[in-house]
Amino acid sequence: MKDRVGAEFPILADPGAAVAKAYGVFDVLQDGLAAPAAFIIDKERNIQWSYVGSRVNDRAKAPQLLTALGELEGR
Repeated sequence: MKDRVGAEFPILADPGAAVAKAYGVFDVLQDGLAAPAAFIIDKERNIQWSYVGSRVNDRAKAPQLLTALGELEGR
């Protein structure tokens, strides 16, 4: 997928949903799937910001992510 979309960042495949379960986003919409979610994680692996969608098409928007990154950078 990374090559297909030309992403310059890591993309995680989670076929067994282990990561989605660990982050608490698996089956929150009672559909047996991971909810759409975005996390900003620091170098110490702490979650500094998160967004978990309340519907299947509810995803963090680029401006939200950029604002969160800017606020974290300013700390």
